[in-house]
Amino acid sequence: MRNFINILLLVILSINISAQNSFIITGYIINKKTNTPISGAHVIVKEKQKVSVSDKNGYYSIILYKENVELVFSHTQYENQNILIRKAKDQRIDIVMEEKINMLPEAVVGVRKPVNLVAKKLYDVTDYEFINNNLLLFAYRYKEKINPWLVIINNFGDTICTQHIDVEGTFYKDCTDNIHLITKQKAYQIHYDSTKIKLLYPVSPKEFKEALSPCIAEMNNKYYLKQYYYNNQVLTYYIGNPEDTTISELRIIADEVGLRMLADRDRFHAMGAKAPTEADLRFEEMCFFDPIFAPLVKIKDRICIFNYVDSLMEFYNEKGELINEITMNFHNKPHWKEELYVDNAMAKVYTLFKKNGVSTLYEINLNTGKLGKSIVIPSFIFVDKIKVNNNHIYFLYRKTDILDLMKLYKYKIE
Repeated sequence: MRNFINILLLVILSINISAQNSFIITGYIINKKTNTPISGAHVIVKEKQKVSVSDKNGYYSIILYKENVELVFSHTQYENQNILIRKAKDQRIDIVMEEKINMLPEAVVGVRKPVNLVAKKLYDVTDYEFINNNLLLFAYRYKEKINPWLVIINNFGDTICTQHIDVEGTFYKDCTDNIHLITKQKAYQIHYDSTKIKLLYPVSPKEFKEALSPCIAEMNNKYYLKQYYYNNQVLTYYIGNPEDTTISELRIIADEVGLRMLADRDRFHAMGAKAPTEADLRFEEMCFFDPIFAPLVKIKDRICIFNYVDSLMEFYNEKGELINEITMNFHNKPHWKEELYVDNAMAKVYTLFKKNGVSTLYEINLNTGKLGKSIVIPSFIFVDKIKVNNNHIYFLYRKTDILDLMKLYKYKIE
């Protein structure tokens, strides 16, 4: 196992520039008028997809790998600030941001019904991701499945950039927030330079999955990895440190009921079988051994494991030390779904309940483990690919007519 994860770390490090050449930029982002900290501000490496977000104290940190890099400081309520980092050294840079005078665009999206972001475009959208402050779509024009496009729009639906491609695919965002296009033949990293979309570093989908899918999150230049064992009834999380290539175990979660079932092979003899066949074991795995659902997510400067097996929210600091445990039991209620949505900009987490095709999101109170505000997506049955970002719910929806196009909607959380 250790060899496997060491290999994984080497692959991750080969995609990013060596950590030995890295340096860190830190500082505080402050409101110019009130001299108060600004939380939820994005720190973006221009022409890259690496993003950091300021915490409740306005503090930010971001790792860079070369000099002469431009950082963009952005927030929906403030004017952007651009800073050129000329020297490759650790340094503190405090940022003062001015409030926007005209806040009309934010008021427009605050209507109490979902907004169709591609209403006037003949796009059939099959997938989407957030890229910097915009949205990346995988779409077909006029429902022609032989005519796929990559499209970048802003949050008001205006088209910024389009790129025709020849293959069907889906998006995958890795633990370092790079977006990839996965096709049947190749996996590509998507690069966007504000004028053109490029597909870079092609590898086979199998190589891509083996290398990157175990990596769940990155925080302060440490990687959080997962591995399943025993028919997916044991889940182990690890912390990988690229500076010294060490691996430490963060948490082992086991489904004791599933493990007992797995160990009990006598039931096959009770059914008259001398020994389970390969088909018996494969059927058993498909029907009785669902993978443990205990997602690990990054919430500002903490790691949280939503351990539904033991009904606990577990919070860890950057050293991998357990700092808090909170009991939760909402997952035992009817119509709960194994879905978790993190709004990184607002440091909020939501879970999903679905009844008769109607989706209802509930905010999880991270201090009590109880459910808070509920948000029903109104008049939309069987929505697809829900995401939450910057206090908005995004989803795909196709009307009942088979000739209708799949559209991307957003809905402001009031």
